Amino acid sequence: MTALYKTAVNRLATFDLDAIQQNDAITYGLESSVKALRRYHRGEGEPVYNLYAYTNAADFRTAMA
Repeated sequence: MTALYKTAVNRLATFDLDAIQQNDAITYGLESSVKALRRYHRGEGEPVYNLYAYTNAADFRTAMA
């Protein structure tokens, strides 16, 4: 989890976000990743092949919103 957090922080550094917005984006990204893994484990969703990419994509969507 620490590695995912550090990767997300580094990826979001390119955006002009304050600390609260950055924290919200990271929280959303990690929550999305956990939900995707949970859906897959229950047999309801697609597999997550790259957790870093999934988390960063969710962070990016939040930062752009």
